Amino acid sequence: MLERAGLVQRRQVPDGYLYHVTPDGFDYYFDDDQFGNNPEHEPYLCYSTMVPQRVTWSEPVRLETRQFEARRLPTFRAAFEWQPSADADWADNPFLRSHSVVLGPARSPTVATFVKFDASWELVDLSQAHTDRVVDPSVWPTAGWMP
Repeated sequence: MLERAGLVQRRQVPDGYLYHVTPDGFDYYFDDDQFGNNPEHEPYLCYSTMVPQRVTWSEPVRLETRQFEARRLPTFRAAFEWQPSADADWADNPFLRSHSVVLGPARSPTVATFVKFDASWELVDLSQAHTDRVVDPSVWPTAGWMP
């Protein structure tokens, strides 16, 4: 199913198959352990996304030290209300549904941390949520935006 949907590529090896996530599949790929229910960081594909509805608050931008970065980077947190997107087309399959896992509940609103790397803002963390994928970047600062 996932291979037919173009999300994974299968390659035969002597003792079975190897599966590699394709560039299209990588958009749905996660291995988070935010709720402590995936301590081995088992990979999974998430077939819905968070669609921001309304920003409820935002803190001022300040310089913070980030892990694995030698320099301090502009950082801010914002809270937003969201709703789940429609399920991806490839997930409309009884076999895939029967082999799905249920992740911990994500709450709305949630708090997101944004960091400016070079010329663009990136979402680097969500609290109270199971995914860091946000599908509508138009609600966030653009490359030239600074408060």
